[in-house]
Amino acid sequence: MITILVVEDEKYALDSLLKQIREYDKQESFRVLQASNGKEAYQLYIQYSPELVMTDIRMPGMDGLELLKAIREKDENTQVVILSAYSDFEYAREALTYGASDYLLKPIKAENLGSCLDKFLKRKVTEKKEALMTGRDMVTQYIADCIRREDFSNFVEERMFKKIFRDYQISVIYFAGECRPDKGRFLTEIEKLYGGEFWMEFRFLETENDLWTLVVNLCHENSFFHRRILRLLQEEGYDVYIGVSALHTDAKEVHQAYDEALKTCKYKVYGKERLLLSAQPAEEGEYKYYLPKKEEDLLKEALKCRNTRKTEMVIENVFADVKKTGSISMECLELLLSQFLVIYRQTLGEGGVNKEGMTKGRTSVLQFDSIEDMRDFLIRIGRNICTMLDAPENGKHKDIVETMAEYAQQHFDQEVTVKELAEKVLFMNQDYLSHLFVEKKGISYSCYLRQIRMQNAGKLLENRKLSITEVASMSGYNDTSQFIRVFKKDYGMTPKKYRDSMKWENSSGEQQSTTECEGGGCA
Repeated sequence: MITILVVEDEKYALDSLLKQIREYDKQESFRVLQASNGKEAYQLYIQYSPELVMTDIRMPGMDGLELLKAIREKDENTQVVILSAYSDFEYAREALTYGASDYLLKPIKAENLGSCLDKFLKRKVTEKKEALMTGRDMVTQYIADCIRREDFSNFVEERMFKKIFRDYQISVIYFAGECRPDKGRFLTEIEKLYGGEFWMEFRFLETENDLWTLVVNLCHENSFFHRRILRLLQEEGYDVYIGVSALHTDAKEVHQAYDEALKTCKYKVYGKERLLLSAQPAEEGEYKYYLPKKEEDLLKEALKCRNTRKTEMVIENVFADVKKTGSISMECLELLLSQFLVIYRQTLGEGGVNKEGMTKGRTSVLQFDSIEDMRDFLIRIGRNICTMLDAPENGKHKDIVETMAEYAQQHFDQEVTVKELAEKVLFMNQDYLSHLFVEKKGISYSCYLRQIRMQNAGKLLENRKLSITEVASMSGYNDTSQFIRVFKKDYGMTPKKYRDSMKWENSSGEQQSTTECEGGGCA
């Protein structure tokens, strides 16, 4: 029900307006409250929080303008419509400056009232849709709180959830690549597929940077919902996986359903499926596997001795055992990953190396494409640790910084960032690498990369067959105008002027050489 408060001190005018509102409200979706003065109206406003207030201006005690100001101090979103006679028009204009949504001139005509209520309802639909898309509505907040806390409870929000979601599924969408769609555009595409009414049985949350969470009311029309979402995202070129929970009917099981969906999505490491349903991973067919104490001690010893090959062999043997064991439970797989990362951190700490340097990015099975991907990741970190521990005391981080410098020298014509180095090359913390590079080189990594690009650009400009756009592209700039700006900042002139100056220098040198030969200066 939509609550409307009508404030009018003249009984005839009040009864007439109430009658017109009833005639408009054929669906009986309005609950109409009435008051004969501003003070009474304000008390009703505080008690019932109406979404629309229609108030006369001239009233004894608290007038319409004072009521409007009082409402605005409490809430900026409540729509307030001013009712005024021609003689009160200046008051009505003043009311608009205080945030009145609209005004109606007395005597109020049915078509004018209808137009006013149409605008109110249209704005209400827009605001509700915006709240749903941004996660600000009560039900979405309830879902978010339940996901964060298993013991969360709120009676009012729980009742609202039950009204919408009788039989529901929760799905987790994981974006494996760097790109993810614009949230607003994605939700608009869903609305196109199912219509505006779909918002009544659907909620969206952005739970983490790489994770989106959807809650959908399960009915016949929505039975292929997740397959359609997967196809929609894949057609846009996104590297995506979707894990779907089992069917749930209890509002108190939101946290459980989310955990199911997240766990199900992690099973992507065992196969090539993109849509993973909760029924697919049969828990009774799962195996248990824990890192043997012997292998744990061998790994610690290999790292302590900075033995790269032995470190690799221990990890390879562990993952060979994992593969032989079969489809081990997700809890065991997460524990195995955590054990390796803890050993690595302990080793760095004992070796006097800042353990915060180790990557904080890939700490969940969800972030790996396969078991082999996880194995290779752990091997590469093991190698890096052996290198860090093996470096001389005064140059402990030299190899890491030099690796970063060499990478810039070899890939300057590509998109190179510290984030990429951290996640795909060195498997270390991005902020730590940035700080380390500045400490050892005296400049940021981006400045170092720019220097290399500019040096290369200067050499390429000597080749007059290359256009400025080609030189920009070969120097790592897809935007030629940006390349020109950076070049001018470094060289004090545009690439074209730089090339012209080289031409003048060359011609001057040739002319001087000819003069010397004519004077007998050549052998």
